Amino acid sequence: MTARKPATMAATGAIVLAAAALLLGTAAAVLFFGSRWKLRQLPQVPAHVTVPTGGDATEGARLAAIVGCTGCHGKDLAGVPGCYEDPGWFRFNCPNLIEARQRYTDRDLAILLRHGRKLDGALVDFMPWDMYAQLTDADLANIIAFLRSLPETVKPVLPPTEYAWATRWEILRGEYPNVNDLADYDTTPRAGIAERGRYLASIACPECHAPDLNGYEGDSAPGLLIAKAYPPEAFARLMREGKTLAGTDSASGLMSSVARWRFSHFTDDEVAALKAYLDSRT
Repeated sequence: MTARKPATMAATGAIVLAAAALLLGTAAAVLFFGSRWKLRQLPQVPAHVTVPTGGDATEGARLAAIVGCTGCHGKDLAGVPGCYEDPGWFRFNCPNLIEARQRYTDRDLAILLRHGRKLDGALVDFMPWDMYAQLTDADLANIIAFLRSLPETVKPVLPPTEYAWATRWEILRGEYPNVNDLADYDTTPRAGIAERGRYLASIACPECHAPDLNGYEGDSAPGLLIAKAYPPEAFARLMREGKTLAGTDSASGLMSSVARWRFSHFTDDEVAALKAYLDSRT
């Protein structure tokens, strides 16, 4: 009996290791496939999806800069590797839209931008579709026309988002991402300078300042009531040059960089409309 004890202990240890490996493998499978399933549990896309046509590519290029398409996916929309990365949580490559447009019909693009759904029905990764859901038909048509107008660019197709296990756990628990049912947004253009500003704010600002423009709790981007402190000239400088009231860049540098490569494409009238709307908020 004594001679066989080491073998018995080794066998027991092997069984324990095998059981632990099985448990870890099962947990990993649950996290991986469960999080993939969770990302598909979204509000239903309406049976009828408006597919806008007749867009202007030149205007679409300006709008694509304002709402961030060319900032994330590159000026040629051919993709940017590692555009969003948080070690231990995720690594996201902004995909090659020149390649993707071959697979997406205009209807598919409308569903992607208005409802955040990719061709396989999953939620699009990191794209602020809750802003794009509010684009008017005309502006959506312009952006689609811009995408269709770009020349072919030979660049590699980038791999999909790499989620860490901690992030997959949050997805499975329903804590990430925050999904809003935006099917009822009214995208009809409205008259008046403040209403024009409301629309512009809705397609350009929620990405950092939250859908209600009051900022995210614990985030460095403030609520936009702060805009009331800016005289018109200072507000225009903020939007064009990214300079605060003190004449410096924003504390995190984010607003300053976004202003320079995105909001500098606003016209003078659009900047004035934004100011009018933000001043009207309480």
